[in-house]
Amino acid sequence: MTGPSNANLHQLLARVRTLVLSLVRRHRRPTFGDTSLIINDAEPVQLVPRSQLVMPLDEPNPAPPQTTTGVVVPSAAPLPAVSVAPPTPAVPSASVSALRSATMNRVASSFSGLRLSIPLVLDWWVIGFWLSIVLVLVLRFYRIDSIQSEMYGDIEIVQTYVINVIKGQWPWYFNLSSGPLYHYMIAPVLMWLGTGYDQIKVASILVSLLILGMTYGVARRLGGRELAMIALFIAGTGSWLLLFSRLGNSQIFVPLVTVGSLLAMLYYLQTQRIGWLYASAVIAAMGLYSYPQSFVVAPVMWLTLVVLWRTGVVKHRNDLFIFATAALICALPFAWMYIDNPELAAGSYVTEKIEDVDNIAGRLFEVIWRGALAYFATGDIVFRNNPAGVPHIDMVSSVFFVIGLIVWIRDPKLRPWSPLLIVPFVLLHVPSLLVLRYPDQVPSASRSIGAAPYVYIFVAYGLYTSYQWLSQRTRGVAGVLLAVVLAVSVQQNIDRYFVRYVDGLPYRDVPVGREIVRFAEMLSPQTTVYVVGCCWRDGTPEPFFSQIQMQQPERLKRFDPVETLTCEALQNVPRPAVLIWSLDSALPNAQVESCADEFRPVLHANRDGVPLFYSSALTGYETPSDITFKPEVEVVEPTTNEEPPEVIEVQPTATPVLDPVGESVMIAGVTTDVLVSPIDAGSIADLFDNSYDTLLRGANQNPMVVSLTMSQPLSLSQMVMELAGMSNFRVDVELTTPDGPVTLTEEFTNSVSDPTVRIDLSSAQEISAMKIMITELNVPSDVRVFIHIREISLLN
Repeated sequence: MTGPSNANLHQLLARVRTLVLSLVRRHRRPTFGDTSLIINDAEPVQLVPRSQLVMPLDEPNPAPPQTTTGVVVPSAAPLPAVSVAPPTPAVPSASVSALRSATMNRVASSFSGLRLSIPLVLDWWVIGFWLSIVLVLVLRFYRIDSIQSEMYGDIEIVQTYVINVIKGQWPWYFNLSSGPLYHYMIAPVLMWLGTGYDQIKVASILVSLLILGMTYGVARRLGGRELAMIALFIAGTGSWLLLFSRLGNSQIFVPLVTVGSLLAMLYYLQTQRIGWLYASAVIAAMGLYSYPQSFVVAPVMWLTLVVLWRTGVVKHRNDLFIFATAALICALPFAWMYIDNPELAAGSYVTEKIEDVDNIAGRLFEVIWRGALAYFATGDIVFRNNPAGVPHIDMVSSVFFVIGLIVWIRDPKLRPWSPLLIVPFVLLHVPSLLVLRYPDQVPSASRSIGAAPYVYIFVAYGLYTSYQWLSQRTRGVAGVLLAVVLAVSVQQNIDRYFVRYVDGLPYRDVPVGREIVRFAEMLSPQTTVYVVGCCWRDGTPEPFFSQIQMQQPERLKRFDPVETLTCEALQNVPRPAVLIWSLDSALPNAQVESCADEFRPVLHANRDGVPLFYSSALTGYETPSDITFKPEVEVVEPTTNEEPPEVIEVQPTATPVLDPVGESVMIAGVTTDVLVSPIDAGSIADLFDNSYDTLLRGANQNPMVVSLTMSQPLSLSQMVMELAGMSNFRVDVELTTPDGPVTLTEEFTNSVSDPTVRIDLSSAQEISAMKIMITELNVPSDVRVFIHIREISLLN
């Protein structure tokens, strides 16, 4: 028994060795567009033409050929004819093995001096793929800590939301149009990395890599690895997606939803596995928990299925019902959120933007035209979302974008499938085009960011189709021109982001606030840091954002506005203390000239010599009684047993002084003069525009006061106010009626973050004036107060 057993073992080992060698020596797997040589020991050797490797797009979901798995070929021109060798008799396994061995020996002998036994194959597409991966990572992580360096309001929302998630508070609400899902998605990453601004940007970059992976997957399913490599390169280097990848804002979640739903739908259409259809519906429904501009993703993808059904690609009408049912089930939590707060969702977001438009048809043509020019002439003018006014894609990409779009419309093979890309691409622009009331807000890079992956796929398709057409005539030149075009495109996008975009940021993105934090953290823990004023250069820095990034936020306090810093105030500042103020003057303001000896000003600058701010350690007087200058007003000296009081913000009073700047608005047909406390964001008109997405923000005013004077009495039975970011506050309302003044007070504790306040009168009252005071309660003395009012509605 020993002999036969050993013979079987040797035979098995020989077969394993043959299999391993065949795998090692294989040059590459057959791919689309190849006339591949399929070799199998058990089957005859034969040449397989391209046409047998193609799943024609004009015959959706055909049975795949027996020779290989079907794929879709993106070809705008007819495929070249390939001769097919006639069938040959089956070759015995031993003959095939001998043929392979002889071939390998000849190759090995030609490289005998180098001792190589495996043939070398240079695959430029593989090299291009890995170069694209490296370039994508470099562009996303290069100088991530110093470009877009200053935190701003939207990033503070992300940070606060994620911190609450990490603490286990399970928040579930919209905050200034930012939904909950993205914050839960990145919470595990920030739990590991930390919750600083740089860490938030890293989490955003990781999400963008998922977007690129899905874009690559869509292109691979549509046309194979060559088209996919070009799509990865174009999308990975495009400044539009690159900007939002590094911004840290939760809007990066929108393109993840749009391309994820597209990829799952494409898998379903090509495999007919019903699970992918469910996945597409679920992913599309996740847009309801992101931003208003992604609320449309589920209906858009459902309409795409409808059109594909009409073109014959979707065979079963039941697929439409399945998609709609799955999406509606996933929308149930959103419906509960909507019922809890009806102003949350798309109602005001849509209606407010088309309200009071006289010539809707003319205005619609205008916004569509402006939206189309975003890809060729003038893009978003908002400096934070785009290099101001620059088209959303570079000049090279815009040319091939048009070519790719035309090919998808005109190619007979692609025409039945064209709704898969064209319908979502067009409809995903609807949120950015709805602002008929404000045409200057079109185009918008943020409201249309969901269409970005589709744009890059069209660009890649146009470029690859051009390459195919040229390679049929001169293959070598085609490859060189493809490389040149990609190089020019990436150079333009690098310039658009790293030069033009950065130059358009406040103070050219010099990190004044970040340097304040770094300087404060270098001081001893006993030192208190006082920032005098804010927003010295183009609205930066905002000390609040510096404070929340410090390890000990209580150490940073403020004299704001600048005029609150006086010599009298300095005597009550406990030492050790350091003052920081604007780089414009060696003293914080003219009011401290009489006590200038207190200051030892030092001008701080960055490594490039750009000035940042002045600082000074307070010297001299250890106790307030040692003050030597004579104050302009009488100062009550504290007793020796009392701690010197901290410098605090202006405390609430019963009758705060209003900013004299006001505005007249129409309320229920009555002209009304409105006065408000000082504000630093929004406008008075935002309070009465019936939009949940616009707001007015008080400039460190507590209480925030809104005063209305009507030109004629207005009948009022209920007042409704939409607030943001408040949970403990009091609302005081003073009404002027024919019967005399009426005062209403209501206190709210532990309310939802974005509360709706309703003040009901016992009966309708004729009012001629109204004063509303909103006071945030239990605010520490060293914390600035920014009260946000979204909307005020006076109801009869």
